[in-house]
Amino acid sequence: MKKKIIHIAFKHSSNDTRIFRKQCVSLAKIPDYDVTYITSNINSSGEVDCREQGVYKKIIEADPRRIIRQFRYLIQIKKIIKSLGKIDIVELHEAPLLLLALWLQRRGIKVIFDSHENYYSQIKHTYGRKAIYKWVAVCYKLYEKHVCRRISGVIFPCKMLEEDPFDYGVKRLVYLDNYPILSSFNSNINKDETSEKDPYTACYTGAISYERGVVHDIQAWSKAGIAGILAGKFANKKLEDDIKGMEEFKNVDFRGYCGPDEINEIYLRSSVGMATLLNYGQYHKSCNLPTKVCEYMMFSIPTIIYRTEYVEQVMGKYEFGIMVNPEHVEEIADALIYLKDHPSEAERMGKNGRRAVEEVFNWEAEEKKLFALYDEILNDEK
Repeated sequence: MKKKIIHIAFKHSSNDTRIFRKQCVSLAKIPDYDVTYITSNINSSGEVDCREQGVYKKIIEADPRRIIRQFRYLIQIKKIIKSLGKIDIVELHEAPLLLLALWLQRRGIKVIFDSHENYYSQIKHTYGRKAIYKWVAVCYKLYEKHVCRRISGVIFPCKMLEEDPFDYGVKRLVYLDNYPILSSFNSNINKDETSEKDPYTACYTGAISYERGVVHDIQAWSKAGIAGILAGKFANKKLEDDIKGMEEFKNVDFRGYCGPDEINEIYLRSSVGMATLLNYGQYHKSCNLPTKVCEYMMFSIPTIIYRTEYVEQVMGKYEFGIMVNPEHVEEIADALIYLKDHPSEAERMGKNGRRAVEEVFNWEAEEKKLFALYDEILNDEK
């Protein structure tokens, strides 16, 4: 009989890259696994239950009342779990879903928590201006510790420079980075394509927030006299209004949220990628590269990136771009101008980045760790 594997999210879409396209699809390749991905329709509007790439996707309609939406969702999940019969492993993908963990375990289900971020650090630093959020962060950490010590395993993207957020004795801890799928990108990159790069253009793709350095990027594009493509969703309406009200925004080609094919087209037409995350929360403490950086590298685009101890180590080995102080617009602009004025050097950096992704920073290498974790948990008779 096949092992029944359930992945559960709430705010993540049914096509989420880390959850569905990477973890679920990878696990579904194993003949002995029956994989289901459950999420709400908050970010999966119009989608219905279906089977895709060997994974059964179940979309739950979220309650329109925001205050009770999360709690009602937990009740809905419990009803679904009870109806599915014997389940071997449930993997939870969002912090509020930890409220289900011990209940699932009491039903004889082995539980994994995939902590996509260091939530304690993010709560404390992002909302820490309000005293109540400091207490929220502390309470969350205490509950996370209580739960994660008892479940079968924890997944976290990477090691941290100054701290290990799960150093309190979890049973299993696997570092599983969100690196790009080589086969997926290779099928979209055709060096013989007739489409040419736009006149010298920088790009930023991903979530749009002040902490991610987008404001500084836009200012630097203007100062360097180059065009910029901005693709993604704004963190909130105020930020959107503030950025669109900037004088420099008139030179920005804003694409909004873009799907994978649209993102690939942006990369094909761009000359340099931006990753100037500011020193907030976990950003400068993580021993990994942002996913967008690996995607730039996949398309042989040199990257302008923030400077940290870890980035310096990787840059020293692969030389895939230029490190800057992300707070200094002038420094970012100078890096843009340098790459524009030295096309041979920019091409060399781009090729170095592509080599780095092919050798190390790819999902095909990461999924082996996922397979090993599931195999170990399923074969643990305790």
